Amino acid sequence: MNISDIPFRAYKGDEPYVFVSYAHKDSQRVFAVLNELHKRKYRIWYDEGIDPGNEWRDDIAAFLCDSACFLLFVSQNSLLSNNVKNEVLFAIDNRPLESIVCVYLQEAEIPGSLQCIRACKSARLGAGEDIAALTQLLDDKLIQKDEYRESGPAFHPDDLQWILNRMSLEDALARIHKGIGGGDADRKEAFKLTEELAYSGFARQQMLLAILYTEAIGTAKNEERAKRWIKMASILQNQDAEDSVQNGYRIGGDVKRKYLYGENDSR
Repeated sequence: MNISDIPFRAYKGDEPYVFVSYAHKDSQRVFAVLNELHKRKYRIWYDEGIDPGNEWRDDIAAFLCDSACFLLFVSQNSLLSNNVKNEVLFAIDNRPLESIVCVYLQEAEIPGSLQCIRACKSARLGAGEDIAALTQLLDDKLIQKDEYRESGPAFHPDDLQWILNRMSLEDALARIHKGIGGGDADRKEAFKLTEELAYSGFARQQMLLAILYTEAIGTAKNEERAKRWIKMASILQNQDAEDSVQNGYRIGGDVKRKYLYGENDSR
């Protein structure tokens, strides 16, 4: 693997993180998924993190044991990889199955020694690499709680692209509200765009994302994630979010309609 192929530096620290097991032959697809998780602030360790001169097996065991989640990318390539097989077997022997998450890149025949991974939480990624199903399976404790997210209103570098390209923002907002009223694929696209804006610090879209989670629009219903985004929007002084927090995270029907139908789209 060339250094230019590495999408970001592997996490090293004391906070909960994801250990990634994959076949290098699948790097292009795996790195695309990891990049999406990394943009969402998940702490991720993968084999880029092994320091030169260290014994591979010793480092793998250490990072695997210290991880909070074992993320396995399942494919014919990974199931034929001795390194992946060893990592999976080590994980099965040393951690509860509920902390193992499988991402199926393709249909693959599971060998007898690894049949127990069928009992693990799993997601299947299609050609579009929509990771919404995967993030539903990952614990929020794996997300980096950086200063920006905890401290309230502030300029964030990710906002720069939207500020410099206002038409892209307007187009995204139009596509979101058109998609909400469309078919299943349109709703998933609307959810994805809303999520991107929410992570970039747009308080209104954080509140909309909470409503999408509450109403199961473009994603699975998830009340806990809805509460988290309401709280984040309230930190950014969104009045509807502040009111919701005061009312036990309840969202009135009039507020839902306002956000779902795109009235007064401002930050």
